Amino acid sequence: MEWLKEGFIPEGVDLLQSKRVKKRAKQYCWKNGKLYFKGLYVPKPEDRLMLVTQMHEDLGHFGEQKTLAEVCQRYF
Repeated sequence: MEWLKEGFIPEGVDLLQSKRVKKRAKQYCWKNGKLYFKGLYVPKPEDRLMLVTQMHEDLGHFGEQKTLAEVCQRYF
């Protein structure tokens, strides 16, 4: 997260880990205080249940598969 937010790797991270972070971070971006993966918003863990519940209610209670499909189109 520090690499995406601030552009630096924290102290104590070895070269191998640093390369891994930089490689994985290419798929992510940080904008307006939010994390995105390939253009999809990555909600904070504490917000995820509320988002799924709200999506389920907004769709008209179609069930798990329909709700999951919609969540996956909008969020990562």
